[in-house]
Amino acid sequence: DLDALPLPHRGLYYRRYPFMAAFPWKKFTSGRGCYHNCSYCYQPSYREMCQGKGSYIRRKSPERVVAELEAVRRDYPLGNAHFSDDLFIADPRWLRRYVDLTRGTAQLPYTMNCSADLISEQTAGLLARSGCRAVAIGVETADQGRRRSILGKEISNETIRRAARLIREHGMTLVTFSML
Repeated sequence: DLDALPLPHRGLYYRRYPFMAAFPWKKFTSGRGCYHNCSYCYQPSYREMCQGKGSYIRRKSPERVVAELEAVRRDYPLGNAHFSDDLFIADPRWLRRYVDLTRGTAQLPYTMNCSADLISEQTAGLLARSGCRAVAIGVETADQGRRRSILGKEISNETIRRAARLIREHGMTLVTFSML
């Protein structure tokens, strides 16, 4: 239960690296785990390590994520958050609740990583309304066959194109990850 854990003690890290504390852009996560099985990622090993130890995919509640944002904003400069986990938009109900909680004073500009197959008209609209400024998706390679056979990433070029279009149509910046 990620909500049962204490809030991260960022001060331990920020005392050692004060420039990080002063930097107004900070990273957050909303959960652990991933639904994909890409060959280049640590997640398949993590999934294997978790076998027999409870749920591999775990989420913080939207309330917990907002509490973490507010705790950091209270103690450090925070002008932009980045959600670096793989799950931020995996559940539209979770995202709707996050959007509801962050309207008004809690809303903070943010960026996030996600999988192209999770971007829909609904999720893109929710992201844009909740202050998302940029969405980063993994393209990895333009060769769909290699993406599937070598990288184990079962996402088509058409899915990536559709996600890119929706991100841009909703006024957010598109960021892509590519492997060379």
